[in-house]
Amino acid sequence: MKMKHLGKLPVIMLAVALIVCLCGCQKNRQSAITVIGGADGPTSIWVSALGLPGGRTLEYEDIGFFTVREIGDNAAALEISGTCMSSALAVKSVRVKRKRDSLAVYLRTSLCVKEGDSGAFRYEISIPAGVNQVVLGTQAKEIWRRADDARSALRAN
Repeated sequence: MKMKHLGKLPVIMLAVALIVCLCGCQKNRQSAITVIGGADGPTSIWVSALGLPGGRTLEYEDIGFFTVREIGDNAAALEISGTCMSSALAVKSVRVKRKRDSLAVYLRTSLCVKEGDSGAFRYEISIPAGVNQVVLGTQAKEIWRRADDARSALRAN
């Protein structure tokens, strides 16, 4: 008995494997629905399927030329800047979340897909009264701490 459709079996298996990977491997990646119908286009599907970084939170060790600069009196704000060291990724947004007396800063990346996308970033972050520490990324790397004498101390580790 001949199987006429056996030639299409590898294509079907690849499609199923891709769907399983996109739906089952979500940590630090975009959701399957966003990737399939989202703004990043079909390139993101292959990036996620191969397990490459894209649409993830940037961590301290992935940043080059990282600087933290205090702005204003009594550290009313911080300017953070640097460059994502993965040439395929652009920094797209910053999210700041307060946790008691600390701020957590999350820099989100995505693929460089259009002209003007860049891994370089510069953001100003307001420091509310009562915040004594700023950490970066999901690994919570401390990048700034308020000194005891009401002046701030920059962390350049």
